[in-house]
Amino acid sequence: MATYKDNTEIVKLLIDYANKNNIVLKINEQDNDGNYPLLEATYKDNIEIVKLLIDYANNNYIVLKINEENEYGIYPLLRATYKDNIEIVKLLIDYANKKNIVLKINEQNNIGNYPLLCATDNNNIEIVKLLIDYAVKNNIILKINEQNEFGDYQIFCAIYNNNTEIVELLIDYADKNNIVLEINQQDEILNYYPLLLAAERNNVEIVKLLIDYANNNNIVLKINEQNEIANYYPLLCAVEKNSIEMVNLLIDYAYKNDIKLKLNEKNINGNYPLLLAINNNNFKMIKILIEYVIKFNDIEMEMIELLIEHANENNFISKLNEKKYGDYLLLNAIKKNNIEMVNLLIKFANEDKIELNLNKKNKFGDTPLIIACKKRNKELLKCLLKYKKIDINEKMKYGINALMIACYFKEKDIVDWIIERNDVDHKIHDNKNNSPLHIACYLNNIEIVRSLVDVIKKNKKNLSNVMNCYSDTPLDIAKKYNNEEMIKCLYGNEDRDEIEAENTDSDNSPCMINEMDCSESKRILNKDKERSICLIKVKEGYGTGSFIEIPIPSREDPMRGLMTNNHVINENCLKLGESFEIYKSSEDNNPIQIKINDKNFVFTSELIDVSFIELSDESIEKINPFFLMPSNTNARENESIEILQYSEKELYTAHGNIKEIHSFNFYHKISTYFGSSGSPLLNGKYEVVGVHKSGIKNKNVNVAVKYSEIEFAIRTLYDNIDSYGLGKARESAKLLSEHEMDILNEYGLKLKLSSDDINELKEEINQSIKSKYEKKIKLNELEIVQKSLFYCTFSKNLLFYRTNYVWYVTYLSKEENNFISKFSLDNIKCLNWYPLISNSKELDNSIDSKIKGREFILITWLKLTELMYL
Repeated sequence: MATYKDNTEIVKLLIDYANKNNIVLKINEQDNDGNYPLLEATYKDNIEIVKLLIDYANNNYIVLKINEENEYGIYPLLRATYKDNIEIVKLLIDYANKKNIVLKINEQNNIGNYPLLCATDNNNIEIVKLLIDYAVKNNIILKINEQNEFGDYQIFCAIYNNNTEIVELLIDYADKNNIVLEINQQDEILNYYPLLLAAERNNVEIVKLLIDYANNNNIVLKINEQNEIANYYPLLCAVEKNSIEMVNLLIDYAYKNDIKLKLNEKNINGNYPLLLAINNNNFKMIKILIEYVIKFNDIEMEMIELLIEHANENNFISKLNEKKYGDYLLLNAIKKNNIEMVNLLIKFANEDKIELNLNKKNKFGDTPLIIACKKRNKELLKCLLKYKKIDINEKMKYGINALMIACYFKEKDIVDWIIERNDVDHKIHDNKNNSPLHIACYLNNIEIVRSLVDVIKKNKKNLSNVMNCYSDTPLDIAKKYNNEEMIKCLYGNEDRDEIEAENTDSDNSPCMINEMDCSESKRILNKDKERSICLIKVKEGYGTGSFIEIPIPSREDPMRGLMTNNHVINENCLKLGESFEIYKSSEDNNPIQIKINDKNFVFTSELIDVSFIELSDESIEKINPFFLMPSNTNARENESIEILQYSEKELYTAHGNIKEIHSFNFYHKISTYFGSSGSPLLNGKYEVVGVHKSGIKNKNVNVAVKYSEIEFAIRTLYDNIDSYGLGKARESAKLLSEHEMDILNEYGLKLKLSSDDINELKEEINQSIKSKYEKKIKLNELEIVQKSLFYCTFSKNLLFYRTNYVWYVTYLSKEENNFISKFSLDNIKCLNWYPLISNSKELDNSIDSKIKGREFILITWLKLTELMYL
């Protein structure tokens, strides 16, 4: 009763009286509720009584009850931690140690509380350390994830108290004891969870700790869930706190884990991230959010109206660096095909409420109008043509404008809308002096010819006899087709004798060069050579792979991965879930497995014969490779090069020179053997200039693909991930639909290999190849060639090849026609192929010098289709 009443003096009197009269006090007896003196003393938070009871027990050889629970499940250590009394906790631990008693440290009371949870909830780091230390010394695994009936648990309470040190202690303890922390659990009252709570507390360090812990333990963090009543979520909290660092952390985490962040959800006050950033006048934050929503196509009309409403009064346009609000929003709207948004932006632009630059080109050299024309989006074009400041005569990189593109795609409605504008230049021409009228005539489209002739006549001009660089006038072209209706239309009411031919010099065509962005070269040390390549094991042989750092998407944020030949690792080996093995050296008996996942970038192409697999951080840590750097210039003829290779399963270095350069291939005679496929070609600075492929037997020469062509291919597909996804890069060109084939046929392209050709090639493969594995590969290659190789119906020398990233063209010489009797992939790869979106002037010139006007129109149309038929 004295301990219950918390009366220290009476306790002392009772103990003194008992000692004087040799009476042994019952200090372990429990009442009807299960309470006993030591428990009562901890209840009352009375250190002096606890000491008196311990001293009395020691003096009378009594072992105190120290672990017994009352009817509520409460015991002394639990009560002491709940009362936040570190002195009593120390006394209990010391007493237990001296008496060899193992303290209850994990048991939960009736409402689910236990000592470590109470200590964490009380924000008492010293008690937390005492409990962890006691558990370690006594081989006890602490409860660390269990919740009480209110939904509280360790890490949640630590974050609630904004205690970074306790969070670090808990993570460290969990790691050492192989415990996976619950870091996504929501509490029962307001539905807060750790990341949201850390953001609400504005604790960047805890946010970093949670993200790192999640990454290390393959946990996907809750990042978008809203809490009850207030409807907050992490990004909204971070913006409200004006924490640029936290916003960047959340965006980076979401991007790496393929999570789309909430940006439009409102809290109880009607706020959402962009509105809060505007209200806070945080222009840097606004820029970050705008860039994010544009990247992930998440802008809504309400956001547009909000920006426009605040644009002038807050002078946002000038404060967001060189970027323009209108340009950001308009390009996003066009990309999303959001007609309503485009109309709204143009309306405000015409009213001078915002600044728009509809003539600004993107990184591919296209204006919004040209993008809309290429997509043949009629509704979008109507919107854009309403804008009074748009330049409809602006040309793209091929020297053609929107009107010419409409002619190329045979879109008469679009042609009519454009020529209705008073500012249209009827005499405009491309780099080969082709006017829109030339293009329509080459494509034999009488309807568009009529429209163009009518508007030209209204302007009292005549373009029927203007000559292009191929010495063709529109009339000449119509005559070649023997199209009397078109001829009559072109002559119109004019007397033929009055028409004078106008010869116009062509402009020089600016060529699109695929710029390579490469970091400063580093000389590779001998000790790093072996770490820069690996041995790749395939079912019936070996190949070589090199570790390379590619400056995509940028020099500051490169991709690091493994590069080899497509014939070493083809598309069947690169499907999701597939894997292959690499060896760090020929003497290594412990292969490292590389598994194909849906997060890392993977590229393969059978024509240039290259595969590239971006490596995960986990794989890089296992392999510990030395990443080679690419050269930012192509190797030249006679330039000295070196090949690192695993030939005959042994590491060799071979030296030699580039003998010849043919399209994207280097010819060389450097010694290579079985297993060298995929080896890197290095220049004098030990930069990668190419990848060795194979030998050409009847030419007695080895062949390698230029690195520049590889980067061009990878960059093209990487830049189009948003439209086509990651899957396109790891597969050959798609199988075309019947409708798509009809369109290609209409323009003059047909599949090269007939059914008879295919059957003959299959028979040859079955008879000449014994290995089932190699036979399977060759039959698979034949399937790819069957769907990818085209000939031109009006030019017997032109061949076209569809890859997954670009159309290629070659002009067959007599020698090549004789050399290629059968179109197997091995033979096809030996031809001089040129990409139709060229990455050097040499490639454009090699084809332009050999073709005529109609072929030029076909090639330009294929360029405009971009990835449409790939």
